[in-house]
Amino acid sequence: MFWTVSAGVAQENDTTSDVTLTVEQCLADSTDVSHESFEAALSKQSIIDRDLLQTELVTKDMCADMLERAPSDSLVQRLIAVRNYVQEIGLIEGAMREAAKETGAKRTNRPVLAKGSLLLVSDLAQSSAGAAQAQYGDDEPTPGGGDGLTGVSPTTKQAATISGTAQTNSNASIEERLDAGTDAGVRAGASRPEAAAGTKCSLEVTFLKDFVRLIPGSYRLTPEKVPKEMRYGTTRRIQLSISPETREVFEKIRQKNAAVAEASESNIECVSVTTEMKATLGSLHDLDISSRDESVKPLFRDESTVWEWYVTGKPEGRQSLYLDLSYKVSPPDQDARFLSHEPPLLEEAILVKSTPAQNLSGFVGGDWLSFSDFIVALVSSILVPVALVLLRRRRKRLSSAPTEQQPAEPKDEGPA
Repeated sequence: MFWTVSAGVAQENDTTSDVTLTVEQCLADSTDVSHESFEAALSKQSIIDRDLLQTELVTKDMCADMLERAPSDSLVQRLIAVRNYVQEIGLIEGAMREAAKETGAKRTNRPVLAKGSLLLVSDLAQSSAGAAQAQYGDDEPTPGGGDGLTGVSPTTKQAATISGTAQTNSNASIEERLDAGTDAGVRAGASRPEAAAGTKCSLEVTFLKDFVRLIPGSYRLTPEKVPKEMRYGTTRRIQLSISPETREVFEKIRQKNAAVAEASESNIECVSVTTEMKATLGSLHDLDISSRDESVKPLFRDESTVWEWYVTGKPEGRQSLYLDLSYKVSPPDQDARFLSHEPPLLEEAILVKSTPAQNLSGFVGGDWLSFSDFIVALVSSILVPVALVLLRRRRKRLSSAPTEQQPAEPKDEGPA
């Protein structure tokens, strides 16, 4: 995957496209919030590992590509887009690595004629392995890797180029898109087998994401609309239910990827789609969220898959809430990965407010307020209601009191 930052320094090269920065720097440069708010949000979110944000390097071109894939400018949607991008590049590099191994094995066992004799070229195998090791480093299998000092590896740049090409020409045929991605990878410096394997993988991931966008038609969120406001301390249940029909979406993905495999010149496997999904209800703030469910669950054939969470209105103030739904893919000889649905199924801001009585009880109970807050709470929760009661009583007494009789004027009876 991407190279790791050493000593927290990102290298800058002569050309703009080779300037490197961490994924976190990429995000920070594109947000309008304060540095403190940005750092606080990253520490609270559960979308992407914070270590990855701080250590993975990308070029400026890769940074722009990542951010352009987010459906909106919200930090939640950009974090999800970044995670999907990182996972996709890792999958493409894995396919390229397998292609390089396969090509190296064929070269090692290829017989050649030398002075009329049939020889097994062990020298060629050694020189080929040595060149690969020199190109990709000692600690990382080829392709990919690096010393962690000089920036993004050539293979990562090639994978990014292939990925970017796969995102374009969506109206072209599978064969045309495979040719375009392979040619782009070769121009970026990859061998043709590596470029073909990477393009096949990238196109499979692209179709996977396209079909997964159909899932919202088979899920139900309860309540359908999350309240914009919550009273402090109150708890609401949120439930996500995914119907068995979702399995049909994954079957369509398998059929599409089978068509890609048939048209591709590479036989390297990239991803195997599973029927497991992961649902995470989270916040960029301190909103109190709890659940007894496992985050990863299988999709059933005859019943819905359900997740439940309990959201409590704590602490006060504006709190973010998002629902990240991701699907599990299993690349060969690699750990399982999760690719998120874009955009997230839920992204809301909730205003948590407390009543004056709650403020007063918090003061009495030891959750100390400032003196001015205490006076406001005391006046609004006790004195104001008492004053209103007294005022109503006075008005009622005045309205029910008998009015005084005015003396009648004497009648003029005329002359006696």
